[in-house]
Amino acid sequence: MKRIGPRDDDESGIACDRRTFLVGGGALALGGLLGSNALGTPSDRGPWPETEEFVVGFSSTVSDVAAAAHAAVPDAVDVRHSNETIGYATVSLPSVSERVRDGALEAIAAADVVEYVEPNASLHASVVPNDSEYDRQSAPQQVGCETAWETTVGSEDVSVAVVDQGVQYDHPDLEGATGEAGANFVGSGDDPSPADADERHGTHVAGIAAGATDNGVGTAGISDCSLLTARALGGNGQGSLSNIVDGIQWAADAGADVINVSFGAPQHYETLSSACEYALEQGALLVGAAGNKGSETVDFPAAYEDVVAVAALDGDGIASYSNVGQAIDVAAPGTDLLSTVPWDDYARISGTSMAAPVVAGVAGLALSAHPDLSPLELREHLLATATDLGLDETRQGAGRVDAAAAVETAPSPDGANGDATGE
Repeated sequence: MKRIGPRDDDESGIACDRRTFLVGGGALALGGLLGSNALGTPSDRGPWPETEEFVVGFSSTVSDVAAAAHAAVPDAVDVRHSNETIGYATVSLPSVSERVRDGALEAIAAADVVEYVEPNASLHASVVPNDSEYDRQSAPQQVGCETAWETTVGSEDVSVAVVDQGVQYDHPDLEGATGEAGANFVGSGDDPSPADADERHGTHVAGIAAGATDNGVGTAGISDCSLLTARALGGNGQGSLSNIVDGIQWAADAGADVINVSFGAPQHYETLSSACEYALEQGALLVGAAGNKGSETVDFPAAYEDVVAVAALDGDGIASYSNVGQAIDVAAPGTDLLSTVPWDDYARISGTSMAAPVVAGVAGLALSAHPDLSPLELREHLLATATDLGLDETRQGAGRVDAAAAVETAPSPDGANGDATGE
């Protein structure tokens, strides 16, 4: 069902062979981090688009990416950052003519150890703001959380990571879920908190996936699993490709079982794909937002085979803003979801960014009930237990994610529904 991101040709028709040279732009939705085996300091790295910065991917045979980058680039090109784990470096070109810039990039791409060159693009949050007021939540009820919670509200041994904007980790509905502050990859300092009250996307996403349940305060999150937070996007909801990639790597290395990525872009990036593959290899299931343009094409990274692509529901139908397509795996409530925002507050926001953490939370519940599931087995279990809404598969995927069925149904080796474990 899932359409894998283009490898031989991307959606713009640019060849993506071993020495791909991409100088086009491309806006992604929500992002920004940096990382390596020893993550570099982000003091001079912002979430905005790096218009003169490019990502250079190296062959897996390269043992020292930083040294290879310095050897591969002309003297006038600055190597800004390297990630030894994912195998890339970012390089910054001086202010030169387009002809000179293209010549320098072509020279870099021609090096034997270079696999590709692509822009250090900017990703944007998959959100449709909506200030409508309601007197109660609806998402947990729609996906059967009340029944699932009778078995488990989520195990602290299962961790859900949110790679997003800053998260107010000491929010009354979040402080119990975060064992530590997390990581910051935007601007200076280590604190992953939001810069101000307007930077609320990350806190909202975190509250949906792992806000405290049955604590007498505010809203109920889908799960009570442990929460990891990585601030990879700035207050404007944007983050560089390299910062996002490093954020995903950090979450995987920190032991995340589920990683929520509520950001996207309309085109494939090798570096982003590599980060998703790495996270899966480390034992994490990635859950991504399909995008909010109402198009027939799912944004990346949700469109990758390694990521569960989530469409947003409005009631029992697909929301008008939600992207759809062959890559959709499941659907979840995404319209007017009430959740946490800075500072110690709550708000309703709509978007596939909100639908994705519903699925991430359900994944946490399912893994709490069935802890032996591998990431791919967990994914198949979520799809096998989803509720068919009678919509086309390109719109709903397997159907609406179902927490009750995911928790109470015994996983089947072939992905089909097994017997219920409850009475």
